[in-house]
Amino acid sequence: MPFNNLFVYFEDIDANEKFLYKYCQMRKNILQLVGNFNQGGSERQAVQLIRLLNEDKTHNIFLAALNNDGVLRGEVEKIGFTEISEFRLNSFYDLNFLRQLRRCVKFLRENKIEVIHTHDFYTNIFGMLAGVWRVCR
Repeated sequence: MPFNNLFVYFEDIDANEKFLYKYCQMRKNILQLVGNFNQGGSERQAVQLIRLLNEDKTHNIFLAALNNDGVLRGEVEKIGFTEISEFRLNSFYDLNFLRQLRRCVKFLRENKIEVIHTHDFYTNIFGMLAGVWRVCR
């Protein structure tokens, strides 16, 4: 008779399965945060990833940079990203850093960003702080 409880469990799971299926079908908002668009290894890989994710249409992709300059910017614009948020930094140790961090947190909240994907050391530090500040505030 231990199987009676098992059948009750499987009957109750139908509503949960429907919720999980619906949740898995929802598109996540992902921010791709790059340092710049200069010709380099991590920048090239970031642009390739952005292109592939954009073509896949399984997620909502947002793009931001610490510096909007570089030769790969044209390639990103061809993909369809004409508005790229810029959080230009001079240093991690000045007032401008806090201003840009605050702007980034506002951007994360307004666009309901769920995942921040960074591509180098500086974007990693900046992205982690913005993500933590977004959650804690």
